[in-house]
Amino acid sequence: MKILPFCRSAVLPFCREHVMCGCADAGGGVRDARSGAEVRRGNAMRVRAAVGGVLGVAMLASAALGQTFTLPVTSTWQISTNNGTTWNSGETQVPLNTSSVRVRMVVSWTPPVPDPDGYLAYASFDGYVRGLNGAGNADSVAAINLLFAGVYQPAPTALSLAGRRVASDLLKIDRGDALPLGQGTVVSVGNSASLGNAIYGTPITVFDYRLNLDGSAGSRELGLVYAAVQFPTMVSTSLPAGFTTIVTQATTQPATLVVVPSPGGLAVLGVASGVLQRRRRR
Repeated sequence: MKILPFCRSAVLPFCREHVMCGCADAGGGVRDARSGAEVRRGNAMRVRAAVGGVLGVAMLASAALGQTFTLPVTSTWQISTNNGTTWNSGETQVPLNTSSVRVRMVVSWTPPVPDPDGYLAYASFDGYVRGLNGAGNADSVAAINLLFAGVYQPAPTALSLAGRRVASDLLKIDRGDALPLGQGTVVSVGNSASLGNAIYGTPITVFDYRLNLDGSAGSRELGLVYAAVQFPTMVSTSLPAGFTTIVTQATTQPATLVVVPSPGGLAVLGVASGVLQRRRRR
């Protein structure tokens, strides 16, 4: 009986061969995509019921008493003004004549022990572009790419991923529904090591798109809302001694895009303001 502490359902951490959870790793143990060898991670345990069912149950109960390791995972949104050559976190300013920028999501974590084979199992979320104070009400999203089944690729047509305006100030990026952010048909990204596909290591880019700007000045907030489930992200990595399960603690760092008027436009505004003030004095 194989006991795998990294069942992606995050509901049955000791699911036997994944037959109880029905998760995407059903059908066998996690395999290394590069060598095809079975990967024994951290405290994954192999129990042999050599003395019958009683011994097997006793050992399973003992394993269940192992500690749960909480792993902080951060999703950082970044902006590129040169088609992906360089990326900026936090606030990025662009002139008013900018037609588009690229936006991406990078997931990172610190392995609890050295683990070159650690990988992001999955993340589920809705992306969003929120215009502030009336900015960007006609912005749009195009050219979506994502980490899907362990391969970074253009979004498959079957996923119906797109940016849909659900409010005058809110562009929602998902598979198409009118539910609040984080609910409904959310975006799912991740690796599939059991199918032989996995991009290992941290940080890892899992999602990007082109944001087409509508020509309006002002700020846009770019980020995500994780899916409204118990564990919206899961990372497979080795664990310290004494730990048998892993729970991720997901946080997000949005990016801000500020579209500023050109210097000439600011000068015109300054002249107009001065003329208006002189008229008021008269």
